[in-house]
Amino acid sequence: MFKLLSRFAFCAALAAPLSAQACSDLDVTGGAPGTTLTFTLSGATPLSPALMVVGPTTGTTTIVLGPLSFELGLAQPFAVLSLGMTDLTGAASLALPIPNAPLPPVALNAQAVTLGFSFGGGPPGLTACTSDVAAFTVGG
Repeated sequence: MFKLLSRFAFCAALAAPLSAQACSDLDVTGGAPGTTLTFTLSGATPLSPALMVVGPTTGTTTIVLGPLSFELGLAQPFAVLSLGMTDLTGAASLALPIPNAPLPPVALNAQAVTLGFSFGGGPPGLTACTSDVAAFTVGG
């Protein structure tokens, strides 16, 4: 019985409408050789998984997850990295050391996406909280 209810709740969440909105802020610091490249997300959905999309070109890409979809401010191709879970305030961060070596400058853009479930008054819904697109350079 528990498995049946779990499957029903999961299917209802997938069938529910997806709400996407730019509701968080992504800041990027560092990137020069010998520094730490730090991505700091704030104002996102609390206690939710956060992903970061990184690519060279801004644009529009629609992400479709079955009946659910939302738009990113980046054009393909891009890579997806995990920022981990957001804390109680909706914050998460990722720090990457940049080697202290001659590196050619590479201009990139990043956008965070936080996924969360909403409950109340009907079937559960899946929400997507996207951040602004932050431009940064690695190397130089």
